Amino acid sequence: MDDLSRDELEEEGITPLTEDLTGTEYYPVLPDGSVSSEPEKLMPPEGFAVNPGKVAWEPDLSKLSDEERKLFERAYEQRFGPVRTMGQLNDRLNGLQENFKLMGVDAVPVKKFGFESDANGKWDQVNGIIKLNPIRYIQVETAVKEGKITSLEQADSLATLCHEFGHSLGVQIDTMRYNDRNDTSYRNLSQIVNEVWERFFFPDFCKAMNLQDVDQYAEQIFQVRDSLYQPMVKNFMRLMESAGMDRQQLSDLVWNLNLSHDPDQYEKLIRDKIQELVPGVTLPADKLGTGMNVSEKCEQWLDVIGQHMKALGKDKGKIL
Repeated sequence: MDDLSRDELEEEGITPLTEDLTGTEYYPVLPDGSVSSEPEKLMPPEGFAVNPGKVAWEPDLSKLSDEERKLFERAYEQRFGPVRTMGQLNDRLNGLQENFKLMGVDAVPVKKFGFESDANGKWDQVNGIIKLNPIRYIQVETAVKEGKITSLEQADSLATLCHEFGHSLGVQIDTMRYNDRNDTSYRNLSQIVNEVWERFFFPDFCKAMNLQDVDQYAEQIFQVRDSLYQPMVKNFMRLMESAGMDRQQLSDLVWNLNLSHDPDQYEKLIRDKIQELVPGVTLPADKLGTGMNVSEKCEQWLDVIGQHMKALGKDKGKIL
């Protein structure tokens, strides 16, 4: 059945019903084309007697075999059930990946969790392992076990998990390019974009784990994280803010970049977006992410953008 827009309804001369006709008597048309002399009541077929927008779906498992019911219950628990163990958390992450795949986003399955000693976290794309610093692993495990976030430290550790999960989605990082110390733009931009994406996705990510008390930490996580990328992220946000971008526009940009593009394209796409927002601006040719301190490059662009925004009489956006 195709839905019709308001304009299409008007073109067809169809007046949409605004009242519930359930139980109304009518005279059905018989197979031979004649009209029945016996009235019937207008009733929805079995299983269609509720408004799915108002009433939660409750499947009738009695119609399934024992094997089918077990498969359904297992799948339901993976997608919607409570997450109280790291094993269940692993299942939920893969369930989230399936949702992203339905949107056309590629993903590498998360096979297990591991420990990382040199950083807060790491995504091992070859083996499908999300590695966390032991302290962050314990904080994540504790929050999952209790079903709620009880400290900013726990929230920050969950944000690290969300960050590494983000690396499992979309175009995978080219490790040779990532480790090239002669040109760090690829490394820095792949991390900055994923880090900003993670801060937008963090509340929904935690709620997908059925964790409570998420919202009270969401803004703190968005603004400041205990991360080596914090200075670069802050300057990146200032840069996009200076070009007139607001939070929703930034969210749209990083979701598009992180899930749909190769990190090698980030530089050009960010530059194109800024030049779209600030007509006539010409940005320095040096790559935005070149050098271990990306802040200096952001400052270069900030100065140029600021002059053009002033000349255009445009205000900066509001992100931070």
